[in-house]
Amino acid sequence: MLPSLVADMDIAVIVIRFLREGGVDVVSAREEGWSGYEDRDILREAHEMNRFVLTHDSDYGELAIHQGETTRGIIYMRAGSRESKAVIASLQNLFNAEIDWTRRQILVCEPDKPLRIRLIDN
Repeated sequence: MLPSLVADMDIAVIVIRFLREGGVDVVSAREEGWSGYEDRDILREAHEMNRFVLTHDSDYGELAIHQGETTRGIIYMRAGSRESKAVIASLQNLFNAEIDWTRRQILVCEPDKPLRIRLIDN
């Protein structure tokens, strides 16, 4: 099972619906009215809510790793996987993967490539 998530503004409604139907607790940045928020703000909100961020935006990794922003974790769907069908397929793989969701980490999902996990030290 996936952890509780904050879906970034760039995550399609159909993907959020798929997650919720699968029993995942998802807060949508769009539904929350966070359109004026910067990535840093969404990352902080997610951290305060003890949630991973689900995004297509590589800036979150930069914030967490190089700028030291605190985060529970990030699930980054690389550019090639923006199509909702591909995102859902990648998320289905995460449902079945043996991942220690208690660890602070960035998961990088790309179509036709193995899942990459980078642990976060902050």
